[in-house]
Amino acid sequence: MTPTAAPSAPHAPLPFNPAGRNAALIILVLALLAGVAGVFTMPPLDRDESRYAQASAQMLETGNFIEIRFQDAPRHKKPAGIHWLQAASVALFSSEEARQIWAYRIPSLFGAMLAALAAWMAGLRLIDPRAAFIGAACFAVCILLGVEAAIAKTDAVLVAFTTLSMLALAHLKFGGGGRWTAIGFWSAFAAGIMIKGPVTPLVVIPALLALFLWERKAAWAKPLAWWPGPMLAVAIALPWYVAIEMATGFEFIKQAVGEDLQPKVIGGVESHGAPPGYHTAFAILQLWPATLFLIPGFIPAWRALRARRDDADWAGVRFLLAWAIPAFLIYELTPTKLSHYTMPVYPAFALLAGLGALELWKRAAPLWSRIASNILFGFAGLSGAALMVYLAMTYGDGATQLTAWIAGGVIVTLSAAAIVTPTGWARIVLALLAALSWHWSARALVAPALDPLFTARDFTGVFAPDERPIGSYAFTEPSLVFLLDGGIAIEPRDQIMQRAATSGDLSAFIIPRADWDALRAALADRASCAHILKEADGLNYSNGDELDLLAVRVNCEEATP
Repeated sequence: MTPTAAPSAPHAPLPFNPAGRNAALIILVLALLAGVAGVFTMPPLDRDESRYAQASAQMLETGNFIEIRFQDAPRHKKPAGIHWLQAASVALFSSEEARQIWAYRIPSLFGAMLAALAAWMAGLRLIDPRAAFIGAACFAVCILLGVEAAIAKTDAVLVAFTTLSMLALAHLKFGGGGRWTAIGFWSAFAAGIMIKGPVTPLVVIPALLALFLWERKAAWAKPLAWWPGPMLAVAIALPWYVAIEMATGFEFIKQAVGEDLQPKVIGGVESHGAPPGYHTAFAILQLWPATLFLIPGFIPAWRALRARRDDADWAGVRFLLAWAIPAFLIYELTPTKLSHYTMPVYPAFALLAGLGALELWKRAAPLWSRIASNILFGFAGLSGAALMVYLAMTYGDGATQLTAWIAGGVIVTLSAAAIVTPTGWARIVLALLAALSWHWSARALVAPALDPLFTARDFTGVFAPDERPIGSYAFTEPSLVFLLDGGIAIEPRDQIMQRAATSGDLSAFIIPRADWDALRAALADRASCAHILKEADGLNYSNGDELDLLAVRVNCEEATP
């Protein structure tokens, strides 16, 4: 038993050392297997991923690594950290001209792996090593982390730096770490700020305050006040903020706070408002397969709440609760909600689930807690399989539908086996296999084959490289902008028609089929020069609009009569 862990379970045979190198390797491999599913097969996603990728590509094209732009519009929303990582990845593995979205996803994949490893390392400081391994393994393959690992945006890297910050605090509190640990904390803390502004502080600072108030002790955190640490954080984060303010005429922070952050805190924006309880409901699905042990994990959490504040046996659980609860409540009370917002506290909940697995092992958890966890786990597994089958039946061809049904059956079978298997390593392995099966079937096989949902992909290679800009008004999603290397003139319909009729600077268009005659009329004397290159239909899943589009070129030598 570690000095900070709840009493350990006597009936937990170990096939390996849960605190050794093999355990670390297993955690990394699990996170890699879950995250890499779909990295190379999923087309660019709308809307955030393609916006991030396009902005990073423009950094490489222009050599301007200070300002963040999507086409000509400034993006005063998030810091530049993720764009630097994506640009470095593209420069190392691909090129901005290639428009290979997988190269922009590599930082997220490595971020997820680092987050899972950091969660395990934090768990070793806080709780029984077996619980640390089980919880970190469940976190490594959980739905949300795996999904975010394959998307080129901030969240997987953010959770990595936030978890590293909490790992440093755990080491300071329980491992006797000193000034160098504090240096590590401030480095991760500042890196988190460079990835997504105030989110890392929003998790870390409430956790520190909760611990100080709960235990009435703060001496362990004294190394954090050693001046080189805060100065290093300032040196990491401040230069870019100064540079961007100077480059934008002091507009970045004004817009990032006043037009992006503040409205989200005051009310629901961008149709993302939701009542309290939203994140709790989504956690049931997104933490899967950790849900198999989560409810029993609240048993030791309850004991820690009832224990004396100076009871060392429950200090690690108190740390997990301080990490998870304050930030989670803040997100629940914030009007604007997206399901991934709470991911930085998922490692703490997953480690509590690891404790729950040990509670089941030693038969200390009430029967109702196991039944409740089984229900939640089964519901989440069945929901994931059903969603995959539904999408395949709605938007997939026969082969995709068959794949979805077979994969769905495998997921449900593995989930049911995990529920009925007695407590032990076999049950944990079955739960992990169920999650990995979902990641690979849903994200690597089924989703990329749903052609109607990825209409932008239909226009790659259709237009010649010198046919830029391409006029488009009915379909303007960022994935189209990214795949066509930013060369899209996104303007209102009448303006596109006017430019086609008068200036002649637009020689290629993406228009609704219903506007084909209107375009020919706008071209007036050149009407016979309009040539249909490609027909594409589908669904714009960002707004629910059905699409029936034409790719059109103005070329008299190959005109469509």
